[in-house]
Amino acid sequence: MTAGTQIRLPAHLSHPFSPAGRADPYPAYDWLRSRAPVHYDAMSRLWLVTGHADCAAVLRGPGGSPRAPGSRGGRAARSLPPSMRSPPTPPDHTRLRARGTAAARLPAAIASVAEGIGRDVDDLLERLAGETWSTR
Repeated sequence: MTAGTQIRLPAHLSHPFSPAGRADPYPAYDWLRSRAPVHYDAMSRLWLVTGHADCAAVLRGPGGSPRAPGSRGGRAARSLPPSMRSPPTPPDHTRLRARGTAAARLPAAIASVAEGIGRDVDDLLERLAGETWSTR
């Protein structure tokens, strides 16, 4: 899709960067993901990339950094909703990055205690199985 192609959301959806869209951008993102996952958005004057694989490719490719030569950092980036990509300076970037780092470590943290939790649950179930239950 080229910069000249205009994508219009249906009337019942709010643009993800509008005030109503910022409150709940997910219906618009779902619609865009299914119909125009990569497109130039005239409202924000940015390319919107809504699919996971496409986002990963953009972020890993040349120019994926907000500080890369030719990127749209600065005022335009600050006008976007807060994200790991838009706040160029602390404290917002630091706060968001800490949350992202903690979430990325969560599966490993759960895996490290899963076996012990499983043993504890098995022990409790065995004890419960041996108890007499009465209904009143």
